[in-house]
Amino acid sequence: MSNPLLEAVGPYITQQEWASRLAFDPLAGIDVSSASEEQKDFLLGTIHDVIEPTRPSIRVACAMQRMLRRSYMRRDPTSGASRAHTMKLLGLRCTKNPEDIDFGSVYADALVIKGCTGFGKSTTIQRFCKLLTQKHVHSRSVAAGWVKRVQITYLIVPMSIHRGGLVYAILAALDEVLGTNIRSQYLNKKGWSVERVAIEVGILLVQNSVGILIIEELQPSNFGASPYRTEMLATLLRLLNFGIPIVFVGNPLAFEGIAIHSQDLRRLMSEEPVEFMPYEESDPDWHDGLAPAMWGHNVMPVRTPCDAEIKQALHRCSAGIPDFAARAVAGCQRLALETAGTSSVTAAHLGQYRTESAAFAACKDLIEGFKFRDPKKLSRFVDVPWEEYALRWGFTIEDILDLGGGEPSSTLSPMTAAEQAAYRSVHDRIRAQYSSTKTREKKKAQANSKRRSNNTESDRSSKIRETLGKPLETLREEVEAAKGKTVKNRKKE
Repeated sequence: MSNPLLEAVGPYITQQEWASRLAFDPLAGIDVSSASEEQKDFLLGTIHDVIEPTRPSIRVACAMQRMLRRSYMRRDPTSGASRAHTMKLLGLRCTKNPEDIDFGSVYADALVIKGCTGFGKSTTIQRFCKLLTQKHVHSRSVAAGWVKRVQITYLIVPMSIHRGGLVYAILAALDEVLGTNIRSQYLNKKGWSVERVAIEVGILLVQNSVGILIIEELQPSNFGASPYRTEMLATLLRLLNFGIPIVFVGNPLAFEGIAIHSQDLRRLMSEEPVEFMPYEESDPDWHDGLAPAMWGHNVMPVRTPCDAEIKQALHRCSAGIPDFAARAVAGCQRLALETAGTSSVTAAHLGQYRTESAAFAACKDLIEGFKFRDPKKLSRFVDVPWEEYALRWGFTIEDILDLGGGEPSSTLSPMTAAEQAAYRSVHDRIRAQYSSTKTREKKKAQANSKRRSNNTESDRSSKIRETLGKPLETLREEVEAAKGKTVKNRKKE
């Protein structure tokens, strides 16, 4: 008997197939040779829609597909046991004491996707979601036990600073897909605690067969360093108890400190986390994938091949960061279009972009920090986990403590003073941890050195006692034997 929830998401896509499924070229099928100047300018702007599959993006697609399909397999409406469990969850509606609920052995997957702004996290997720039909309306099914059923394959919501904001953001997302006004109904329920509303949200997610919940924009201010972190984690884990898989997307610094909560960490990382980083110049994802794909977004009359010189120049403009690569390709083509009689764009235009672009100048330290693995330049940016990157690049804790004395003054994306303060508090906490580690290592080294010194003195004393404890006749024999060895050695010489 087929599972209608699983059928709605289409056939399984193999790992080998994901590259072609994820790839997207906004200029495909467009004849740019006859385009006007205005049209070319518009088409250049679509370069941010270019998607070139890389190993991290394919891992994300595989993991999200696995979570989605496994979730619907567990919730198969043609299974009597599954239907009974769904009815049990729906029966929790209007529960007055959420903390007394026993969910049993319900299991749902969670995935953490982390990376700085512009590294390609959200682009990958949006592309994955575009391959799905978000809303299905199922007709009567005797096998599934319903007359009509709405199925929502995915929901995307922004993270809020507190749990109340998050649960109402989920209700707003449901309203947008369903065309309803559920959020307002719960806002008007007087005397309802956030916990009760959160239970209702879980029920609505089950009722509408939501396949996967994607929570974006995690930052220290709304997650890792939030004063409401404990309550927020409890709410998120409760949604997992309803059997709804969750994808957490955000800055790496948002997840600092979660490791101390071992059970929470285990639940949030049931799927292997995926991290997006700038692509090294030697990485096949760069020289065989991202660089040619970005450079291929061309509106000039004559195409310039993406040779080694172009790849090198483009990497100098971007450090292998997709967003900066897109800016550089669009920017150098605009410079070429400004010059009368220019029919193609070259590596020289990339050099001109690097010299003249105010956007590049503003991010020069960030780009060169990644390009040349220079944590001091990265330390200017409050939303970059430069300490962790420095350790990966072979710097010591002492190096990091010496480098991090200044106050970060820049950000990758606009943020409020409170958000910047939250990021700074995470950097302060990291430095305090490193300082403690350095102190412990120093004390351990001193203790080991003292122990070795004591052992040496003890060995000397033992040898003296051993010698003095021997009979006089034995000592004479040992001295004569030593003299004999010395005479033999001299004769050999």
